[in-house]
Amino acid sequence: MVHLGAGRHSVSNREIFKSLLEKSCNELNEIVESKDNDRCDDVKFKLSSYDHLLSTLQKSSKIVEDSPLTNTGYGSSLNIEGQVECDSNILLTVVSDKGDNKDDDDNEDSDGNYRNIQASLCSIRNKYPISRCLESLKHQYGPESKLGITKPVFVIDHNSGDSDLISAKSLKIYNTYKQDLQIDEQQEEELITDTVGVSISDSWGNMVSSSSSGGNFFKPKGRIGCAAIVGSSNYNLIQNGYSISIMCSGNGEDIISMDLARFLCYYIVEKIESSTLSVSQLCKEGIIKHSKKTILKANNLYIGCCGYIKINDRYVIFIVHSTESFIVGYKQLGAGFKAIQTENKNKFSLKNIEFFV
Repeated sequence: MVHLGAGRHSVSNREIFKSLLEKSCNELNEIVESKDNDRCDDVKFKLSSYDHLLSTLQKSSKIVEDSPLTNTGYGSSLNIEGQVECDSNILLTVVSDKGDNKDDDDNEDSDGNYRNIQASLCSIRNKYPISRCLESLKHQYGPESKLGITKPVFVIDHNSGDSDLISAKSLKIYNTYKQDLQIDEQQEEELITDTVGVSISDSWGNMVSSSSSGGNFFKPKGRIGCAAIVGSSNYNLIQNGYSISIMCSGNGEDIISMDLARFLCYYIVEKIESSTLSVSQLCKEGIIKHSKKTILKANNLYIGCCGYIKINDRYVIFIVHSTESFIVGYKQLGAGFKAIQTENKNKFSLKNIEFFV
Protein backbone atom coordinates (compact mmCIF):
# COMPACT_ATOMS: atom_id res chain seq x y z
CA MET A 1 0.00 0.00 0.00
CA VAL A 2 1.22 3.48 -0.91
CA HIS A 3 -0.39 6.83 -0.09
CA LEU A 4 0.32 10.36 -1.29
CA GLY A 5 -1.14 12.11 1.71
CA ALA A 6 -4.44 13.30 3.11
CA GLY A 7 -5.06 16.93 2.28
CA ARG A 8 -6.12 18.94 -0.74
CA HIS A 9 -4.99 17.52 -4.07
CA SER A 10 -5.20 19.27 -7.41
CA VAL A 11 -7.90 17.74 -9.62
CA SER A 12 -5.79 18.47 -12.70
CA ASN A 13 -3.08 16.11 -11.45
CA ARG A 14 -5.31 13.11 -10.79
CA GLU A 15 -3.98 10.96 -13.62
CA ILE A 16 -0.40 11.85 -12.72
CA PHE A 17 -1.02 10.80 -9.11
CA LYS A 18 -2.57 7.52 -10.28
CA SER A 19 0.38 6.78 -12.56
CA LEU A 20 2.80 7.58 -9.75
CA LEU A 21 1.04 5.20 -7.38
CA GLU A 22 0.91 2.45 -9.97
CA LYS A 23 4.64 2.67 -10.65
CA SER A 24 5.35 2.56 -6.93
CA CYS A 25 2.99 -0.35 -6.27
CA ASN A 26 4.40 -2.32 -9.20
CA GLU A 27 7.63 -2.62 -7.23
CA LEU A 28 5.72 -4.83 -4.81
CA ASN A 29 5.77 -7.57 -7.43
CA GLU A 30 9.52 -7.67 -7.00
CA ILE A 31 9.36 -9.07 -3.46
CA VAL A 32 11.55 -12.15 -3.28
CA GLU A 33 11.70 -13.78 0.10
CA SER A 34 15.18 -14.23 1.51
CA LYS A 35 16.28 -17.84 1.81
CA ASP A 36 17.81 -16.83 5.12
CA ASN A 37 14.46 -15.70 6.55
CA ASP A 38 14.40 -17.56 9.85
CA ARG A 39 11.34 -15.82 11.29
CA CYS A 40 13.41 -14.29 14.04
CA ASP A 41 14.40 -17.68 15.48
CA ASP A 42 18.02 -16.74 16.09
CA VAL A 43 19.13 -15.57 19.50
CA LYS A 44 20.58 -12.49 17.79
CA PHE A 45 18.25 -10.69 15.41
CA LYS A 46 19.55 -10.54 11.83
CA LEU A 47 18.32 -7.55 9.84
CA SER A 48 19.63 -9.15 6.64
CA SER A 49 16.90 -11.79 6.96
CA TYR A 50 14.41 -9.14 5.90
CA ASP A 51 16.24 -7.62 2.94
CA HIS A 52 13.39 -8.71 0.69
CA LEU A 53 11.06 -6.28 2.50
CA LEU A 54 13.55 -3.46 3.02
CA SER A 55 14.81 -3.44 -0.56
CA THR A 56 11.25 -3.40 -1.88
CA LEU A 57 10.43 -0.53 0.47
CA GLN A 58 13.41 1.39 -0.85
CA LYS A 59 12.47 0.87 -4.50
CA SER A 60 8.81 1.69 -3.99
CA SER A 61 9.44 4.79 -1.87
CA LYS A 62 12.01 6.24 -4.26
CA ILE A 63 9.37 6.50 -6.97
CA VAL A 64 7.00 8.66 -4.91
CA GLU A 65 9.82 10.64 -3.27
CA ASP A 66 11.38 11.39 -6.65
CA SER A 67 8.28 13.21 -7.90
CA PRO A 68 8.15 17.02 -7.48
CA LEU A 69 4.43 16.58 -6.78
CA THR A 70 5.07 14.95 -3.41
CA ASN A 71 6.18 16.85 -0.33
CA THR A 72 9.37 14.97 0.39
CA GLY A 73 12.87 14.97 -1.01
CA TYR A 74 13.19 17.18 -4.08
CA GLY A 75 10.53 19.88 -4.29
CA SER A 76 9.57 19.71 -0.61
CA SER A 77 8.13 22.63 1.32
CA LEU A 78 10.74 25.07 2.58
CA ASN A 79 11.19 25.95 6.24
CA ILE A 80 11.33 29.49 7.61
CA GLU A 81 14.94 29.82 6.46
CA GLY A 82 14.20 28.63 2.93
CA GLN A 83 15.70 25.16 3.41
CA VAL A 84 14.45 21.62 2.83
CA GLU A 85 14.21 19.55 6.02
CA CYS A 86 12.50 16.18 5.75
CA ASP A 87 11.55 13.60 8.36
CA SER A 88 11.19 9.85 7.99
CA ASN A 89 10.76 6.67 9.97
CA ILE A 90 10.80 2.96 9.27
CA LEU A 91 9.04 0.30 11.33
CA LEU A 92 9.86 -3.34 10.61
CA THR A 93 7.50 -5.78 12.33
CA VAL A 94 8.67 -9.38 12.20
CA VAL A 95 6.97 -12.59 13.24
CA SER A 96 8.76 -14.19 16.17
CA ASP A 97 8.52 -17.87 17.07
CA LYS A 98 10.37 -17.36 20.35
CA GLY A 99 9.27 -14.52 22.55
CA ASP A 100 12.29 -14.87 24.85
CA ASN A 101 14.80 -13.97 22.13
CA LYS A 102 14.53 -10.26 22.76
CA ASP A 103 17.88 -8.66 23.54
CA ASP A 104 17.88 -6.65 26.75
CA ASP A 105 19.57 -3.69 25.07
CA ASP A 106 17.20 -3.48 22.10
CA ASN A 107 14.71 -0.64 21.84
CA GLU A 108 11.99 -2.98 20.56
CA ASP A 109 8.43 -3.93 21.36
CA SER A 110 7.55 -7.58 21.77
CA ASP A 111 4.59 -9.56 23.03
CA GLY A 112 6.02 -12.97 22.16
CA ASN A 113 4.39 -13.00 18.72
CA TYR A 114 6.28 -10.22 17.00
CA ARG A 115 9.13 -7.75 17.34
CA ASN A 116 9.27 -4.14 16.19
CA ILE A 117 12.55 -2.79 14.86
CA GLN A 118 12.53 0.92 14.12
CA ALA A 119 14.48 3.98 13.07
CA SER A 120 13.51 7.66 13.03
CA LEU A 121 15.52 10.35 11.26
CA CYS A 122 14.94 14.11 11.38
CA SER A 123 16.21 17.15 9.44
CA ILE A 124 17.02 15.07 6.37
CA ARG A 125 18.45 16.86 3.36
CA ASN A 126 18.41 14.03 0.89
CA LYS A 127 16.49 13.29 -2.29
CA TYR A 128 15.29 10.00 -0.81
CA PRO A 129 14.51 10.42 2.92
CA ILE A 130 13.24 6.87 3.41
CA SER A 131 16.43 5.44 1.91
CA ARG A 132 18.43 7.71 4.19
CA CYS A 133 16.42 6.45 7.18
CA LEU A 134 17.08 2.89 6.04
CA GLU A 135 20.81 3.62 6.22
CA SER A 136 20.29 4.73 9.81
CA LEU A 137 18.38 1.54 10.60
CA LYS A 138 21.13 -0.65 9.18
CA HIS A 139 23.75 1.36 11.06
CA GLN A 140 21.93 0.76 14.34
CA TYR A 141 22.08 -2.98 13.73
CA GLY A 142 25.67 -2.91 12.49
CA PRO A 143 28.88 -3.46 14.51
CA GLU A 144 27.99 -0.65 16.95
CA SER A 145 24.93 -2.63 18.08
CA LYS A 146 27.32 -4.82 20.06
CA LEU A 147 28.25 -1.93 22.36
CA GLY A 148 25.26 -2.56 24.60
CA ILE A 149 23.92 0.99 24.15
CA THR A 150 20.15 1.41 24.00
CA LYS A 151 19.16 2.26 20.45
CA PRO A 152 18.03 5.88 19.94
CA VAL A 153 14.39 6.81 19.43
CA PHE A 154 15.29 9.78 17.18
CA VAL A 155 18.42 10.75 15.29
CA ILE A 156 19.20 14.14 13.73
CA ASP A 157 20.70 13.71 10.27
CA HIS A 158 23.84 15.85 10.34
CA ASN A 159 24.81 14.83 6.81
CA SER A 160 25.22 17.94 4.64
CA GLY A 161 22.95 16.23 2.12
CA ASP A 162 22.00 17.18 -1.41
CA SER A 163 22.26 20.80 -2.49
CA ASP A 164 19.67 20.64 -5.28
CA LEU A 165 16.50 19.76 -3.36
CA ILE A 166 14.84 23.16 -3.80
CA SER A 167 12.57 23.21 -6.84
CA ALA A 168 11.86 26.39 -8.80
CA LYS A 169 8.21 26.14 -7.76
CA SER A 170 8.97 25.87 -4.04
CA LEU A 171 11.43 28.74 -4.22
CA LYS A 172 8.90 30.92 -6.02
CA ILE A 173 6.28 30.24 -3.35
CA TYR A 174 8.79 30.94 -0.60
CA ASN A 175 9.90 34.27 -2.10
CA THR A 176 6.32 35.33 -2.81
CA TYR A 177 4.89 34.67 0.63
CA LYS A 178 7.82 34.85 3.05
CA GLN A 179 6.91 38.38 4.15
CA ASP A 180 3.41 37.62 5.44
CA LEU A 181 4.01 33.85 5.92
CA GLN A 182 0.56 33.10 4.52
CA ILE A 183 -0.10 31.22 1.28
CA ASP A 184 -3.31 32.17 -0.52
CA GLU A 185 -6.05 29.58 -1.01
CA GLN A 186 -5.66 29.35 -4.78
CA GLN A 187 -1.97 28.52 -4.45
CA GLU A 188 -2.68 25.95 -1.73
CA GLU A 189 -4.71 23.89 -4.19
CA GLU A 190 -1.57 23.32 -6.24
CA LEU A 191 0.52 22.25 -3.26
CA ILE A 192 1.04 18.86 -1.64
CA THR A 193 2.16 19.42 1.93
CA ASP A 194 1.33 16.03 3.31
CA THR A 195 3.13 12.94 4.51
CA VAL A 196 3.61 10.07 2.06
CA GLY A 197 3.77 6.48 3.19
CA VAL A 198 4.46 2.90 2.12
CA SER A 199 3.42 -0.32 3.86
CA ILE A 200 4.34 -3.82 2.71
CA SER A 201 3.67 -7.32 4.04
CA ASP A 202 5.07 -10.67 2.95
CA SER A 203 3.72 -14.22 2.99
CA TRP A 204 5.42 -14.93 6.33
CA GLY A 205 3.35 -12.22 7.99
CA ASN A 206 6.25 -9.77 8.37
CA MET A 207 5.47 -6.11 7.69
CA VAL A 208 7.37 -2.91 7.07
CA SER A 209 5.87 0.58 6.98
CA SER A 210 7.47 3.95 6.49
CA SER A 211 6.59 7.63 6.23
CA SER A 212 8.35 10.61 4.72
CA SER A 213 7.56 14.33 4.61
CA GLY A 214 9.00 17.79 4.16
CA GLY A 215 6.47 19.28 6.58
CA ASN A 216 4.69 22.60 6.19
CA PHE A 217 5.90 25.67 4.36
CA PHE A 218 7.59 28.14 6.72
CA LYS A 219 7.86 25.59 9.53
CA PRO A 220 10.41 26.47 12.24
CA LYS A 221 13.90 25.17 11.60
CA GLY A 222 14.38 21.86 13.40
CA ARG A 223 10.66 21.14 13.77
CA ILE A 224 10.07 17.38 14.03
CA GLY A 225 7.02 16.25 12.09
CA CYS A 226 4.82 13.20 12.50
CA ALA A 227 6.61 11.43 9.62
CA ALA A 228 9.56 10.94 11.96
CA ILE A 229 7.52 9.34 14.70
CA VAL A 230 6.73 5.63 14.79
CA GLY A 231 3.24 5.24 16.22
CA SER A 232 2.02 8.57 14.92
CA SER A 233 2.36 8.45 11.14
CA ASN A 234 2.52 4.66 10.85
CA TYR A 235 2.32 1.53 12.95
CA ASN A 236 2.06 -2.26 12.52
CA LEU A 237 0.56 -4.73 14.95
CA ILE A 238 0.29 -8.52 15.16
CA GLN A 239 -2.12 -9.50 17.92
CA ASN A 240 -5.03 -11.86 18.62
CA GLY A 241 -4.54 -13.55 15.25
CA TYR A 242 -4.79 -10.28 13.31
CA SER A 243 -2.14 -8.40 11.36
CA ILE A 244 -2.79 -4.70 10.83
CA SER A 245 -0.88 -1.74 9.43
CA ILE A 246 -2.09 1.87 9.53
CA MET A 247 -0.61 5.07 8.07
CA CYS A 248 -1.73 8.61 8.91
CA SER A 249 -1.44 12.02 7.29
CA GLY A 250 -2.87 15.50 7.83
CA ASN A 251 -2.30 17.86 10.76
CA GLY A 252 1.00 16.50 12.05
CA GLU A 253 0.87 18.00 15.53
CA ASP A 254 -2.53 16.47 16.26
CA ILE A 255 -1.48 13.12 14.80
CA ILE A 256 1.52 13.19 17.15
CA SER A 257 -0.61 14.19 20.15
CA MET A 258 -2.95 11.27 19.54
CA ASP A 259 -0.17 8.80 18.67
CA LEU A 260 -2.80 8.03 16.10
CA ALA A 261 -1.56 5.08 14.03
CA ARG A 262 -0.59 3.04 17.10
CA PHE A 263 -3.80 3.89 18.95
CA LEU A 264 -5.99 2.86 16.00
CA CYS A 265 -4.14 -0.42 15.46
CA TYR A 266 -4.79 -1.48 19.05
CA TYR A 267 -8.33 -0.05 19.08
CA ILE A 268 -9.43 -1.96 15.99
CA VAL A 269 -7.83 -5.27 17.01
CA GLU A 270 -9.27 -5.10 20.52
CA LYS A 271 -12.79 -4.19 19.35
CA ILE A 272 -13.19 -6.11 16.11
CA GLU A 273 -14.53 -9.39 17.50
CA SER A 274 -17.11 -7.85 19.84
CA SER A 275 -18.26 -4.96 17.64
CA THR A 276 -20.92 -5.00 14.93
CA LEU A 277 -19.13 -2.17 13.13
CA SER A 278 -17.04 -2.65 10.02
CA VAL A 279 -13.28 -2.04 10.11
CA SER A 280 -13.53 1.46 8.66
CA GLN A 281 -16.38 2.29 11.04
CA LEU A 282 -14.28 1.10 13.97
CA CYS A 283 -11.42 3.27 12.75
CA LYS A 284 -13.76 6.25 12.51
CA GLU A 285 -15.18 5.57 15.98
CA GLY A 286 -11.69 5.32 17.42
CA ILE A 287 -10.63 8.64 15.91
CA ILE A 288 -13.69 10.44 17.24
CA LYS A 289 -13.39 9.03 20.77
CA HIS A 290 -9.65 9.59 20.98
CA SER A 291 -9.80 13.14 19.60
CA LYS A 292 -12.26 14.11 22.34
CA LYS A 293 -9.77 12.98 24.99
CA THR A 294 -6.84 14.78 23.36
CA ILE A 295 -5.97 18.46 23.48
CA LEU A 296 -5.76 19.23 19.77
CA LYS A 297 -3.69 22.04 18.30
CA ALA A 298 -6.01 22.71 15.36
CA ASN A 299 -9.51 24.13 15.61
CA ASN A 300 -10.90 21.20 13.63
CA LEU A 301 -9.91 17.58 13.11
CA TYR A 302 -7.90 17.45 9.87
CA ILE A 303 -6.49 13.97 9.39
CA GLY A 304 -6.56 10.92 7.18
CA CYS A 305 -5.83 7.25 7.90
CA CYS A 306 -5.41 4.34 5.54
CA GLY A 307 -4.46 0.77 6.22
CA TYR A 308 -5.11 -2.91 5.87
CA ILE A 309 -5.91 -5.74 8.24
CA LYS A 310 -5.59 -9.45 7.55
CA ILE A 311 -8.60 -11.41 8.76
CA ASN A 312 -8.13 -15.13 8.19
CA ASP A 313 -6.85 -15.28 4.60
CA ARG A 314 -8.38 -12.02 3.36
CA TYR A 315 -7.38 -8.39 3.63
CA VAL A 316 -9.61 -5.43 4.34
CA ILE A 317 -8.38 -2.15 2.88
CA PHE A 318 -9.81 0.86 4.71
CA ILE A 319 -9.60 4.66 4.50
CA VAL A 320 -10.97 7.29 6.88
CA HIS A 321 -10.37 11.01 6.38
CA SER A 322 -11.69 14.46 7.26
CA THR A 323 -9.47 16.18 4.69
CA GLU A 324 -10.68 17.30 1.27
CA SER A 325 -9.06 14.30 -0.40
CA PHE A 326 -6.90 11.24 0.15
CA ILE A 327 -4.98 9.32 -2.51
CA VAL A 328 -4.07 5.67 -1.92
CA GLY A 329 -2.90 2.80 -4.10
CA TYR A 330 -2.48 -0.88 -3.33
CA LYS A 331 -1.55 -4.13 -5.02
CA GLN A 332 -1.49 -7.77 -4.01
CA LEU A 333 1.04 -10.18 -5.46
CA GLY A 334 -0.45 -11.74 -8.55
CA ALA A 335 -3.34 -9.26 -8.61
CA GLY A 336 -3.98 -5.95 -10.32
CA PHE A 337 -3.23 -2.45 -9.08
CA LYS A 338 -6.02 -0.29 -7.68
CA ALA A 339 -5.98 3.45 -7.00
CA ILE A 340 -8.41 5.14 -4.64
CA GLN A 341 -8.84 8.89 -4.93
CA THR A 342 -11.49 9.67 -2.38
CA GLU A 343 -12.98 13.14 -1.90
CA ASN A 344 -14.76 14.53 1.12
CA LYS A 345 -17.32 17.25 0.44
CA ASN A 346 -17.93 17.74 4.17
CA LYS A 347 -14.56 19.03 5.29
CA PHE A 348 -13.66 18.17 8.91
CA SER A 349 -16.31 15.40 8.96
CA LEU A 350 -14.92 11.88 8.79
CA LYS A 351 -15.60 9.84 5.66
CA ASN A 352 -14.94 6.09 5.69
CA ILE A 353 -14.65 3.47 2.95
CA GLU A 354 -13.31 -0.09 2.77
CA PHE A 355 -12.73 -3.00 0.40
CA PHE A 356 -12.22 -6.74 0.77
CA VAL A 357 -9.37 -8.10 -1.34
